[in-house]
Amino acid sequence: MPIPHIRWWVCGWWPCRERDLVNDSMPSVRPSRLPGLLIAACATSQLGAAELVVRDIGLGLQMQPSDFSYTVESPSVTTSGSDGFDSGYGIVVRGLYSFTGAGDRHGFLAGLGLGYAQYAYDQSGELVTYGIDGGGGYGFAVTDQLHLSAMARLGLGVAHLELPDSGAFPAFSADGASLSYGVEFGIGYQITERLVIGADLGYRQDNYVLAGTHDIDVTLDNTGFVGTLSVCWRLAVTPWRLE
Repeated sequence: MPIPHIRWWVCGWWPCRERDLVNDSMPSVRPSRLPGLLIAACATSQLGAAELVVRDIGLGLQMQPSDFSYTVESPSVTTSGSDGFDSGYGIVVRGLYSFTGAGDRHGFLAGLGLGYAQYAYDQSGELVTYGIDGGGGYGFAVTDQLHLSAMARLGLGVAHLELPDSGAFPAFSADGASLSYGVEFGIGYQITERLVIGADLGYRQDNYVLAGTHDIDVTLDNTGFVGTLSVCWRLAVTPWRLE
């Protein structure tokens, strides 16, 4: 009785083992895992091939810092204190350029911009500024479409302060110069081959030295966070050529 059973086991086992040996010599990939492996491979390939190519010019809307300290000097008295604007908004036109070549994923950045800002104070007063700023920093390409940046900026400008007659105080106006400096961190995303949207958050100090009517001089130090949302046009989409 056990002979047929043994014979069936021997004859049936060998072909199965032969097939197993053939299958064992080949890599095993479960079909359900194949799409995930392909996606991971593509993502890794794109990540490794990212290049930092920034040749942008754009228009941005800024939210300005509102808190300030002041010093008011007149022929008879000098006073100082702190206050804040009700709101502050601005428009900037900026260019940004990366000093990177083919295959560079990170590198130095340089920027230049023109700006206009308007601050509202005590319902009817306002401060208006015009200026130019420049800066340098560093950028990193997360992908070919997404980049990060860190910049330090320095700016010069002119300003006009206007405070209308309030009943208790006569109308007052002053003009002068401004100096600004700060840092900002940004992100840019290329939604088409040429169109880029960006967002920046920074911290800045603006110093104003203003000479006003009635022989009154005003010094303002405006400090705080500044945010920018921008739309840019990429002038070039290829890095420097390798010579």
